[in-house]
Amino acid sequence: MSIMLESLHTRLVELALVGLAALYDETQNLFAYQILDGQRVLMPLHRSVLYTAMSALGLMKARQYGWEDPGIDLDQTLESLAAHRHDIGRRGEAGVLLWADAYHGGQHRPVLLPPVTALVQPETLKRLSSMELAWLLIGLCYTYQRTDNSAAIRSSCLTVYEAVENNFNPHTGLMRHQGSGSGLLAARRQVANFADQIYSVYAFATFYETFQQGEALQHGLQLAQRLCAFQGEQGQWWWHYHAQRGLVVSHYPVFGVHQDGMAPMALLKLAAVSGQDFTDAIQRGLNWLQRNNELREEMIVWERHIIWRDIERTSPAVYLRYLSMASAQVGLTGVVSRLEALGGCRLNPEMRPYHLGWLLYAFAGQK
Repeated sequence: MSIMLESLHTRLVELALVGLAALYDETQNLFAYQILDGQRVLMPLHRSVLYTAMSALGLMKARQYGWEDPGIDLDQTLESLAAHRHDIGRRGEAGVLLWADAYHGGQHRPVLLPPVTALVQPETLKRLSSMELAWLLIGLCYTYQRTDNSAAIRSSCLTVYEAVENNFNPHTGLMRHQGSGSGLLAARRQVANFADQIYSVYAFATFYETFQQGEALQHGLQLAQRLCAFQGEQGQWWWHYHAQRGLVVSHYPVFGVHQDGMAPMALLKLAAVSGQDFTDAIQRGLNWLQRNNELREEMIVWERHIIWRDIERTSPAVYLRYLSMASAQVGLTGVVSRLEALGGCRLNPEMRPYHLGWLLYAFAGQK
């Protein structure tokens, strides 16, 4: 890893530790605040629960590698997550809660595992997004690795892995959004966002790490290499992909958390289990945060410990992205850039706690 990248990720980790502490609510023991229009405001509970699990994972990684601790009680945080396990927004989010608990020792497995295993039915899994399937698989794999290597957990891992693999298109190297759907949903299932793609990279790598299944590693490498091939000239990780046609169908928004959190954490995980080097793609993604972007804006406000949420299109292009997706479905692949060129770009002055959590999870172990 280059000295420049090493210095930057050290600064980012230090920023994230301070920034996360300011978003924690000690009355709920949750990361309940976000930055909206530059101000700290409370979030809905369902969002707080998911983001707390992600933020806690980042703090666990930071604590594991000896970074200065912000003093948040992770035992109480995990206790609060277990108490709020029914307050999640999507069923697959149960996998993230299980992931966090397994990483912390699995104390709450008796109450966090059943909501996950209840989903491990082929017909149910087909209706979940690839992002949610990846969360379930990661949570189950870490449970198997760290707290419960029973035949039942192994069986659940294999069943969810099959659902993730079913959404992978080996001809294009991309994930579908979900496994089933008819009518308009049949078209929608081919259009997967970056979260569907990148969490699946992490899931394939984790499944390989857990069970040494070579096919999973090859899927993860093919998917990661495809995403890197699509990376923008300024290091952007684009937003929507058509799995059947193998192309980007909607570029914006470009999210900061993809640039410094989700893409690095997945690529570094894959690098650790495969020996492949993704440093250049990670560096290019980080450069986008530092004025090498569409607006020439600094996305990092160092003195306030904030990283802005995204750069997005202004009207009318923000609405035309759906037409762009439909055009790709019927083979009009040249429409995307022409439609998106109709609008300008603007900065979204928002930050959610999971952004800093995933940043920590990506880089705290890179000392």
